[in-house]
Amino acid sequence: MRKDWLDNLGLSMPKTVDEFYNVLRAFTFDDPDGNGRHDTYGLAGGVNFSYLWQVFSAFGVQPGDFQRVGNELHPDYIRPEMRTALAFLSRLYSEGIMDKDTLVMNGNQIEDKAVRGIIGLFGSAAAGLVIRIYPNMLTVNPNAQVELFVPPPSTNGNVIMPVGRNGGGMRGVSARCNNMDAVMRYFNWMIEQDTSALPLEILNADKVLMGTIGVDTQIVGGKYLTNISQNMLTPAAAADLYRFAYRTHVNTVISDKQLFERTQTEIDAGTALPPFLWAQQNAAKYGRPSAVAITGPVYAEYVNDLNTYWQETIASIVTGAKPITAWDDFVRWFYANGGQKIIDEVTRLNM
Repeated sequence: MRKDWLDNLGLSMPKTVDEFYNVLRAFTFDDPDGNGRHDTYGLAGGVNFSYLWQVFSAFGVQPGDFQRVGNELHPDYIRPEMRTALAFLSRLYSEGIMDKDTLVMNGNQIEDKAVRGIIGLFGSAAAGLVIRIYPNMLTVNPNAQVELFVPPPSTNGNVIMPVGRNGGGMRGVSARCNNMDAVMRYFNWMIEQDTSALPLEILNADKVLMGTIGVDTQIVGGKYLTNISQNMLTPAAAADLYRFAYRTHVNTVISDKQLFERTQTEIDAGTALPPFLWAQQNAAKYGRPSAVAITGPVYAEYVNDLNTYWQETIASIVTGAKPITAWDDFVRWFYANGGQKIIDEVTRLNM
């Protein structure tokens, strides 16, 4: 969140949903950057209303996550708190507090609006904030300040921040695999470290240059790693980019507590930047990974239709094309189209 905008308006970091709304409204209509123009928004989301986890967290839910309800695991899609969250988002959209480009923007476009000072609240990983967003923001406005926004407590009184599972996912090998040596060579290649650029050194660098991980610098040298289009890479460069993405996760398969302690040590030694500490402190304190780590064939059978209908539902409600009762229709549709089978399967596999 833009800390300098809060200061300009005499506001504090919001601690309740009402304060959250008031801050977003002020960011939109009270000229937070002091330029005398109506050219800012409280927040923006991406295609399919992605990058809005802060809003959903304020209501204790996240699209795609599951939570324990009695002796079952239920998707957050169908929890009553999701209905309240959608009504809140619809209000933001109808009042012009949410950027109207929300339906069509990708992550890079949201980041660009954050850098140019168009939105006051935006989602980002700590690494992206340190490496790209904040340095680029300072080139536009040297007085810009950002601060990690911790969502207000949800309706059950808990502060919730979604966190991923360390390791970036799981890889399985078929029991019928007849060339395990080749599989292990692949895994070894994927996590092999370039001794000239260890993962933490990469993440803490001011710039991440493709050349630092040994790819073809004649084609892509000097540009930010995450800003390189895949179709601009040589096969060797694309392979190393893939390997880099996993190297930074697979080599840190440790607990949140261990990751927090290591980050604190790096902060104390002056080798890491504060946003990493912000992220790990709050992940350790408030983090809630989805209750479901494993899904099965039933989920796979229904998930595409489920996601399609969900995206249609959220878009129609938030934009005002349909009333909030469209969520009730979605819940009924869920149970009529394999919903209980999904619940039964994920409960059996994860509890």
